[in-house]
Formats: sequence, C-alpha cells, structure tokens
Amino acid sequence: MVGAYDAAVASVGCEMVNEPQYRAVEFQTGMTREQTIEMGQYRMAAGAAQPIEGGGIRLTSGPCAG
Repeated sequence: MVGAYDAAVASVGCEMVNEPQYRAVEFQTGMTREQTIEMGQYRMAAGAAQPIEGGGIRLTSGPCAG
C-alpha cells in the first residue's frame, strides 16, 4: 500500500495540497480521504515526507527523493 501511495503522490508532483491532488491519489490507490491522510501522517513519522506550511504534505522519498 505504501508503494502505491508513493507512486500516486509522485504522479501529482510529489505534493498533496489541493483537492485535485487528493482526489487523484484517492482514485489511483483506492484509498478513502481518511486513509490518504493517515498514510501521509505515517510517511511523515517515517521521515519520508514533510508537512507543507498551510497544510498538505511533500513526499521526500522513493520516486520523490532528491
């Protein structure tokens, strides 16, 4: 599930900030909004993502490392 989430977030530019980005990740992964938020929190706790000021996350590992 983590790999699918990371790939989906990478496909929307490695950030989840706005509604279209959340919807695209939800569609690609089959996750609910709550699940995408929880996965974002999990990825931040694992050091694989960072919070964005004003809300949202930036993936910093896997396909978005660099």
